Amino acid sequence: MAIKTFTSTSDGLYDRHEYTLVLKNGKTISVPGYEILRSLWYQYKEHASHVIVTDTNKGFRDVL
Repeated sequence: MAIKTFTSTSDGLYDRHEYTLVLKNGKTISVPGYEILRSLWYQYKEHASHVIVTDTNKGFRDVL
C-alpha cells in the first residue's frame, strides 16, 4: 500500500470534518475539530473503540 503525501494549499482555517469518538460501551462523543478529538482519544484510549469522521463539506472558511 502506497503512502499518500498531502501538501497545504491554503493558510485559511480548514473546517471540513466533524469527529465522533465511539467508546466500547456504545456511547459516543462528537467534536468539531481534530485537536479536540486527539485530546479525547488519549484521555479515553482504554475505553475507545474507533472514530467516525464525517465530511461536513464546509471546506475552507475566511476569518475576518
